Amino acid sequence: MAADVGILKQSEIIEAMSFFHERGFVIYLDSTAVLSEIIVTNPQWLVDMLSKVIRDDSFHITAGDFKQSGLEAEAKRAFSTGEVSLDLLEEVWKGQPIDFLIDLMKRTMLMSEWRKGNSYLVPSLLRRGKYKAPSDLEYCNCLKFDFTETFLAFGVFQRVVCLCVEYLFQKSKLDEHEIEVGPDFASFLFEKDFKVHLLNEQSSQCIFVYAQGPKLFSTFLKILHSMLSKVNADVMHGKLKWTVQLRRIKETEFLSLDIARSQQVPGVYVPTFEDQERLVAVDLDSFLEGL
Repeated sequence: MAADVGILKQSEIIEAMSFFHERGFVIYLDSTAVLSEIIVTNPQWLVDMLSKVIRDDSFHITAGDFKQSGLEAEAKRAFSTGEVSLDLLEEVWKGQPIDFLIDLMKRTMLMSEWRKGNSYLVPSLLRRGKYKAPSDLEYCNCLKFDFTETFLAFGVFQRVVCLCVEYLFQKSKLDEHEIEVGPDFASFLFEKDFKVHLLNEQSSQCIFVYAQGPKLFSTFLKILHSMLSKVNADVMHGKLKWTVQLRRIKETEFLSLDIARSQQVPGVYVPTFEDQERLVAVDLDSFLEGL
């Protein structure tokens, strides 16, 4: 088809597809070889494919609908834990380009690796569950990412969780027994003896981060701020705005990072605009490698 209109070089084809993608005529992603093989001309098809995975089991298809295929237990696990097996994906996407769809969900931060080659984590599947505050919160520093200036949309927190899990997976630090994920919370071991708790509070439009000790606190703050910037750039078109405040162990008042830095609070890192620009303007793999 491209040859019929005089477009012969591969670089010209990619440039043309990127132009049509920017104009909204097609969906074309070239961040991986798998994604670049398919051009989506019907966006509704893509919506339909994603909704076969991310859905509410109380309104749409239920775990019982997978009984005939022998995947009922795996479907129940997906709705209760967010863990989706490759067998389940092959069932719901039967006859569709599975590698493309998996890669797409990973690149859009809707899915992360879980057990290599066998299953994936999809936090947006989790709609029910009660947050149980860990007993060690009073011994943690607390960061508050405040989005009240704009709006904390559904999916932002879930994408941050995906990025955290994918980061740990790529760094070979993923310990499934040390990770707990729910509708609005996540806890995981970032490094040995450094556990992090994330809490999404929609009522206050804030994400709270609890972590012990100053040793890796600044490192994680930098990583999390970069992850939010990546979600903002790739998914929210830069429309998210937030402030970050710190509450030290056993204190009640939050301090802005600038004030905390002026008081020389151990472990405080104040992200800069240059940090955001450097990290977000790359593909996801390069982004995670650069953290």
